[in-house]
Amino acid sequence: MNSLKLSWKNIKYRPWRSGLAVLLMASGLSIVIVLILTQGQIDEKFRNNLGDIDLVVGAKGSPLQLVLSSVYHIDNPTGNIHQDSCSFVSNHPFVASSIPICIGDNFNTYRIVGTSLDYIEMYGGKLASGKYWEEPMQVVVGANVFEKFPNKLKLGSRITGGHGIGNDLLDEHDHAHESSPYTVVGILEPTGKVLDNLVLCDYRSSWIVHAGHGEEASFDLKTKEEVENKVEPDSLTIVQDTGEITQNVQTVIEDSAEENELEDHGHDHHG
Repeated sequence: MNSLKLSWKNIKYRPWRSGLAVLLMASGLSIVIVLILTQGQIDEKFRNNLGDIDLVVGAKGSPLQLVLSSVYHIDNPTGNIHQDSCSFVSNHPFVASSIPICIGDNFNTYRIVGTSLDYIEMYGGKLASGKYWEEPMQVVVGANVFEKFPNKLKLGSRITGGHGIGNDLLDEHDHAHESSPYTVVGILEPTGKVLDNLVLCDYRSSWIVHAGHGEEASFDLKTKEEVENKVEPDSLTIVQDTGEITQNVQTVIEDSAEENELEDHGHDHHG
């Protein structure tokens, strides 16, 4: 009796067990195929959203959080950096081009991103209708955002953003910038990239909206004087929004160490 006949007799003798074995095998293969396809789509999505970005510069914090918030827009930003730092990075001889990003506000859970037109060009975005912004407080809307709110985001409509990322403006606790409305001037075609889920505007719009809302301090790479005089900083410096140095971390640490040494020396001499 050959193996084929033996297998057939076994199936006829134990049909339920044989059927269950076939079902489990088919299920296992299906799961493996789905995982492979899903992984491929996720990898492709991440590569597409990464664009031509080689380096992300931001405030001190988690590198992963910085990339997720600035590139993929799926996390909270680590904080602000001083404009002098942006100028230093942009003018560095090793940097071919740079794109500013200002985030922190939303329109009905969709992020409002202050940037330049180079950001749209990097992702291959094209206008479906309208035009690109020509001055601050004008916005260009991603395809998915417009699809969700077609009546609110018609060309010429005025909209307001709110503090926070992912906060629905319908929430009574949300802080809406009612005194600084945006004007919708353009709508983008679908790209299949992160661009579809953003409300984009000139980065100076963020300064106008948040005028008077300056933070107490932000970590800077270099101070204004260091950029102008090309002086290499000795340590990390905390800089006010006005550009004035408020505290030099390394100097404070060194001064404290010297005081401790003097105190120890005085105690030894006294003994």
